[in-house]
Amino acid sequence: MREKGISYVELEQPDKQIVPRIDPAAPKSPIRGHNHPVFSRLLCPVKYLQADFDPNPAEYVAFIFNNYLNSSTSRFQNKLLNNKVRVTAEDFPALLYPDGAYDPDDPESGLFRNPVLVRVSLRSSITLEAYAYQLLVL
Repeated sequence: MREKGISYVELEQPDKQIVPRIDPAAPKSPIRGHNHPVFSRLLCPVKYLQADFDPNPAEYVAFIFNNYLNSSTSRFQNKLLNNKVRVTAEDFPALLYPDGAYDPDDPESGLFRNPVLVRVSLRSSITLEAYAYQLLVL
């Protein structure tokens, strides 16, 4: 599923590729998750994308890992450090919404409709169904 997941994320990128490139067949890579700008954006709580992540993704990622850039703190880092920003279970990651579809007044609108998530879910369902059928036939 790791290989297909990466290819599904690529399909949603403007140029149909992830930059920097990740070899889908490679073992778990140190440039995945918050270490990669595309995947970090998908993991970011959706309500912080436009104001905090998108203006400076590297700064956001640096804060996640307590690796401050040039020993300075960003506006977003200051908010977090002063408890003005809280990430709770209700703060869904951007991966759960189609890009730009989050509505803070109606957070359930568009939830679980990200094309990447839908493709992965369909792929999993089909794979599990085929596996179950093989078990019954054998």
